[in-house]
Amino acid sequence: MFFIRLISRLPWAVLHRISDFLFLLTYYLIGYRKKVIMHNLALAFPEKTDAERKAIVKEFYKHLCDIIVEMVKTLTISAEDFRKHIYMENPELLAQYLDQGQSCIIMAGHLSHWEWTPPILKLLFPKYDGLPVYKTLSNPFSDRLVLKIRSRFGVIPITKENTLREVVRRKKAGETFILGLVADQSPAGHELDFKTNFFNIPTYFYTGSDKLARQTGFPVFYSEIERLARSRYVLRLQLIEPQQHYPNEIIEIYARLLEASIRKHPAHWLWSHKRWKFLAHEN
Repeated sequence: MFFIRLISRLPWAVLHRISDFLFLLTYYLIGYRKKVIMHNLALAFPEKTDAERKAIVKEFYKHLCDIIVEMVKTLTISAEDFRKHIYMENPELLAQYLDQGQSCIIMAGHLSHWEWTPPILKLLFPKYDGLPVYKTLSNPFSDRLVLKIRSRFGVIPITKENTLREVVRRKKAGETFILGLVADQSPAGHELDFKTNFFNIPTYFYTGSDKLARQTGFPVFYSEIERLARSRYVLRLQLIEPQQHYPNEIIEIYARLLEASIRKHPAHWLWSHKRWKFLAHEN
């Protein structure tokens, strides 16, 4: 941990050179999950040529390596410096609910630098607890490190297993808070209870965010982070407004919004995740 903290204090220019070196290793030598990435891109973009998809793969690796060094930098970055690297375009949208004592749910995807959503929201809305939901990592050292990074500026990460209990407790206590969910992971085998088209592919999604929204009445926002330049991002929120109020309509809307964001910047989504690993079981 001490060595990583030392690295995190390096200037941005040096960290970017480290990222460049990591890119050479992961793309040319290691080929980290390259088959998975190419397979996912072929499914999502059948209209693109092999050359176009390979260009996306190369840009993906560059972006992923930047994300790694940016996360390390988050360990020691000051609030002042952090604000120079990400800003929120429409904070007034969230403020109008929070200032009325209304807790909110933020649905994000593994897009651009998704890990920077909770800390920038905490800096913008310091009166309200930010509760990003996370899955415990199997490696204890990695879990401690990532948890420390995710806890910067007073953010309070909560485990997936403890989410409902924590929401109910805080709601009963009359607290106002921001619950963050990265909702584009592939569900576990026993949770394959809902699917919708995602890149024209029948795709399973977790349904917890929809259930929480309907149980609590909290407004739900879609979070889009767009990369503007190297290590510089903008956050935009969009209110998800169900029209017919049927179960999982929120997930349907979220899937459409996320796909549109990915299509704008395809190299900035986490293609190394086995997103369609259950697709074969449907054929």
